[in-house]
Amino acid sequence: GDGAQIISQLNSGQLSIKWSEPLEVFVHLRAFDIIRGLWQIDSATFYALFSCLCGVLFVFFVFILADFWGEQKKERILIFLILLSLGSIQLFLGYAEHYSLSYLLIFVFILSSLGYLKQKVAWFLPPIAFVLAASAHFSNLCLLPALLFLFLPAQKNHRRLPARKILIGSVAVLCLGLVLILYQKYSWTKPPIFVPISEDRYAAPGYL
Repeated sequence: GDGAQIISQLNSGQLSIKWSEPLEVFVHLRAFDIIRGLWQIDSATFYALFSCLCGVLFVFFVFILADFWGEQKKERILIFLILLSLGSIQLFLGYAEHYSLSYLLIFVFILSSLGYLKQKVAWFLPPIAFVLAASAHFSNLCLLPALLFLFLPAQKNHRRLPARKILIGSVAVLCLGLVLILYQKYSWTKPPIFVPISEDRYAAPGYL
């Protein structure tokens, strides 16, 4: 499948940065070059190690989120166990694809957003996490409504600076411009971008 193709392309030096997941591919390419310069390693082993490293970071962030979210020890333990029992944990057990980093960055966005709402992290961290997650894979643009929610008028005495609204507005305009560019170049109905509502010109498998 795709994982085998990616491993083969990385090993042969044919893997190139894709428009749909630029940060994912860039990080894998650069990390593989660095590690291969220090240690003779094949691409399959590299992907396994990279996946497991993302898993270590994921567990670390789960500890932090459980501490942010849970008010009592029992709640923190429950949150920790639930997050570690999700099916997505398979991404961190040697997964040979580009989604380990993407999922990790999604979780970083959730973590930073929760920390911001609880006034434990700076306001600029969620937008940075969003940009990184969206750069890892453009499908993560679906996080934009959550980012917008963070910058709605605050309740009670929790004021938010106008600069934040300017920043989020800039990100929103950037994302909208990106969608329009992709629409002009690829059209909505082509398989690499969207699954259309109708199947008139749809050549890929009929998901509908």
